[in-house]
Amino acid sequence: MKSRKDIAAHYKWDLTHIFKTDQEFEDELTKIKSEINKLAKFKGKLNNKKELLKYFNLSNQLSKKMEMLGGYVYLKHSEDLSNGKYTKMLNDVSNVENTASVLLAFVEPELASMPEEYLSALLNDKAFKDYHLSLQDFLRNKKHVLTESEEVIMSKVGNFSDDFSEVFDNIDALDVKFNDIKVGNKSYKLDNSNYRLFLESKNRELRKQAFINLHQGYMSLANTIATNYIGSVKSDVCFSDVYKFDSTLNMSLNGNNIDKQVYYNLIKNVEKHLPILHEYYRLKKKILKLNTMEYYDTYVSLSNYDKKYSYSQGQEILLNALQPLGQDYIELLKKSFTGGWIDVYPNKGKATGAYCLGIYNVHPYVMLNTVNNLDSVFTLAHELGHAMHSYYSSTSLPYCLSHYPIFLAEIASTTNEVLLLKYLYNNASTKSEKLYYLDKYLSMFKSTLFRQTMFSEFEDFAHKQIENKISLNKDILCDFYASLNKKYHGKSVKHCKEISYEWLRIPHFYNSYYVYKYATGITSAIVLASNILNNKENALEKYKEFLCSGGKDYPTQILKKAGVDLTKDDAYNIAFAEMKWAITELKKLIK
Repeated sequence: MKSRKDIAAHYKWDLTHIFKTDQEFEDELTKIKSEINKLAKFKGKLNNKKELLKYFNLSNQLSKKMEMLGGYVYLKHSEDLSNGKYTKMLNDVSNVENTASVLLAFVEPELASMPEEYLSALLNDKAFKDYHLSLQDFLRNKKHVLTESEEVIMSKVGNFSDDFSEVFDNIDALDVKFNDIKVGNKSYKLDNSNYRLFLESKNRELRKQAFINLHQGYMSLANTIATNYIGSVKSDVCFSDVYKFDSTLNMSLNGNNIDKQVYYNLIKNVEKHLPILHEYYRLKKKILKLNTMEYYDTYVSLSNYDKKYSYSQGQEILLNALQPLGQDYIELLKKSFTGGWIDVYPNKGKATGAYCLGIYNVHPYVMLNTVNNLDSVFTLAHELGHAMHSYYSSTSLPYCLSHYPIFLAEIASTTNEVLLLKYLYNNASTKSEKLYYLDKYLSMFKSTLFRQTMFSEFEDFAHKQIENKISLNKDILCDFYASLNKKYHGKSVKHCKEISYEWLRIPHFYNSYYVYKYATGITSAIVLASNILNNKENALEKYKEFLCSGGKDYPTQILKKAGVDLTKDDAYNIAFAEMKWAITELKKLIK
């Protein structure tokens, strides 16, 4: 692997757009430390609207600067994780953020103590128009805000209540041991990073051994991991109780003002359409010519198609595939390719994976680790979806309204992927290529819409057990997870004992009620892409408005304006119609 200095400049992002030098960063960090202390002077003054406006403006200004500081050093750190200089700088930024958090512990309790008439009047004051959502949140959450001393206590409790996730991360990274895979005369090392590659292998024995060995590793620590997870669930329930919510689900949804109907409507519609998933597994079993289909067979591709694409070829494909999004979108893509937005290739010490980081008043930055294959093209499409969403929002809105919430975060990125996939399928010239794209599309449904909803049912069960004072243990959780897998996979996939323990390895369970957002996200993306491709009335204009909306309203309201109402069945009917289309096309190919 190359050293970073050996990679051409036009394949690397340009961080001088944020700070020209590390010294400029250090100077700004020193300056902001003293500026943050000014926020404490507003304590006891927030009942005066002029002082409150000054507080909001100063806090907003400092947050914008902290975003630049944190963004710069995070990107620098990603270039070479072994460089201790940037690790220290990251910690320096984190320390300043923690200091600010302690200084501002008075804000929510003080605002919560204000008469509703005072806060309501501010909503109609033009001077506070940029802060209307913050004020609405204060009004909504008055009953959930604790006293300042109670908030300090819960802040301290929060410092160790997150340890359940850290304990799991350490078990996952350090303590779980997997037996080597042995197939014939060959031996393969197994870990979490290469497990998926083994599951996608055309060698069935390799898939089988990877599946069994990985799950046996977690089964050997099942009691410890289960006890840790149950402790995490109890912690969630404790916090929801202290903050006067009637459930952990409602506490989780409250931040973005999401109706729990969104959550349960997802589960209802996915369960309703399980026969389509079962049909996919039945077809997969037939195409793979399997007498018995096992869980480890569900990830292998139906096609041997494996074309290589250079980075420049990937760019050209995207410029063609995303034409339906309009010329302004295409021009912005071109700007991202040449404007120092993207860090393309892996280098020694560089962070793995890919991500997008938006920085207000600069532009988004995209980290890739391109290896010149089709997956790299899809990764480029995905991360640039994030980047365009960030860019449109940040250039359309004031800073305090420009950040889209997590609930909306995966929609623009997945919309790009859907448009790319449909473009590639429509331009495919061989049966093998078409088979590959259909299987990839159907796998998106399987892995994101169905699987994440299954995960959601599991964590909802766990939290409701504790909330209802019903005891939990490893066996109860394993049995329930096994029943979910039987329901979701249907009769075409043979059940086995190992799958009962799969939940032990899912890190997202330590972030309660998070995974459902992947499922609502892909549903929304498929609907938006379908509306655009089918030239539904004002679909593109509504999508552009979505991209420009950031966090200026609650996420479900932003989606409704874009044409997606997740409280109703229409969105799911459109999404599953796409899955039915792919199944139909698949049947035509295998006749």
